[in-house]
Amino acid sequence: MQEIYDLINQYPDKKFHVIEIDDIVFLVREISWKEGLEIDARSFRKKEDLIYQNTEFEKREILKIAITKAFDKKANITISSKYESNILEYLDHVLVEKLWVEYQNYLFLSADEANFFYSSTKKYFDPNNAETFPVHPLIIEVDYMTRGIVSMSTKEFSNLSMKEFETIQIIIATKNEVGRNEMNELTDHLD
Repeated sequence: MQEIYDLINQYPDKKFHVIEIDDIVFLVREISWKEGLEIDARSFRKKEDLIYQNTEFEKREILKIAITKAFDKKANITISSKYESNILEYLDHVLVEKLWVEYQNYLFLSADEANFFYSSTKKYFDPNNAETFPVHPLIIEVDYMTRGIVSMSTKEFSNLSMKEFETIQIIIATKNEVGRNEMNELTDHLD
């Protein structure tokens, strides 16, 4: 089990999380947005004229690459994804479902997080807003990126987690929404 914590300490810049379920401790990593989109694309199926997404396939593919190590407390063994073909083969369906529910906290923005970024971004970019408020640093970073003051390398961009990518999308979309509203108000006054 110490291997799990050693790995976290060895790579502090990695986005690792520890999830414990039913005497098994999982070390999971946040997957990148590119990995997520690739899995999403492979998750679609076509049956006759019906196109649908195979969510069970998507869940298992995401967990397969997200689980770095697992430690079974009862058996006192560590299972590593580097040495084992697929840690999911050792888990029953109920445990996989519990893990998926917990892992989604690191995979996607929650409704509260999305609302926070939307509201904060709207206040930050609204020139008519006189309210003082704390601003999340990512909002300022994205503002500076869109102005060309700050840039990101291709590698940095590729390594953004799905959650970080989703957050940046919300910030940019909200910034554009505030800009459109401002333009509409300006043209309304001209009419």
